Amino acid sequence: MPDECQTVAQEFIPGRSASVSFSALKGQMLEAFSYSALQHQPAPFGPASVIEVIDHPGLLKVAERMVELAEYSGFGGIDAILPEDGSEPVFLEFNARPTQTTHLGKVVGADLCQALVCALSSQPYEGRRDRREQMRIALFPNELIRDHKSRYLIQAHHDVPWNERRVADAIISSTPELHLA
Repeated sequence: MPDECQTVAQEFIPGRSASVSFSALKGQMLEAFSYSALQHQPAPFGPASVIEVIDHPGLLKVAERMVELAEYSGFGGIDAILPEDGSEPVFLEFNARPTQTTHLGKVVGADLCQALVCALSSQPYEGRRDRREQMRIALFPNELIRDHKSRYLIQAHHDVPWNERRVADAIISSTPELHLA
């Protein structure tokens, strides 16, 4: 192999995929929430289509450390595996951008946007109240694509932007998998 080519091998860790969505300023995490993936589209390793908000201090600690080391500012997320054996989370990747769950902070009691606005304007932020651990959320349009008859579309909070009807209609009409003839 040429010198510039490398082979990377990773150990498979049995467990659940999990993530943290956060906002940060100058290496300090301002607000965050953690969740695990219950369903993926496509299975088994695609993006989450159903998540469950969880209280996982070890996962939050990993995210806080990454934010600190990167002296990161903005919205972001980390992905990890929660090993079946209950050991510490295994870090997978740092997403230095808003992730697919950033906008859900307010829904779960961790308003990432408000925390960042307050920090930038030197206003107090009184977050981290009324957390909704174990809240399940069906992510749009992934869960609808995965299974248009999914029980999560009825039993979980469904993340369809119905208040932005033109946006929802545009997503539905431009997503071939949602044309359920």
